[in-house]
Amino acid sequence: MPCAQDGRVPGAYAGRVRFRPADLETLPPVLRQAVGRVVKVGYAGIAHPGDPFTGQGLYLEWCSDEVFDGFLIPEQDLEFLGA
Repeated sequence: MPCAQDGRVPGAYAGRVRFRPADLETLPPVLRQAVGRVVKVGYAGIAHPGDPFTGQGLYLEWCSDEVFDGFLIPEQDLEFLGA
């Protein structure tokens, strides 16, 4: 499925990413197991004020919960890869 040109429409496919969180200590076990994995993600929106990731884009695993188990992932923890 092609990526939306701006990639910033909630629900739009955003591409392939490698999960590279900076702070491994605070991750739940399911996300620790996902570190370094490459997955397809969709854009979910911008984190609201008061959220730990205020102003950052948030992403969900595309058409699956197999790797991220439904967690929203902030853009700071993702390395976007080419097609």
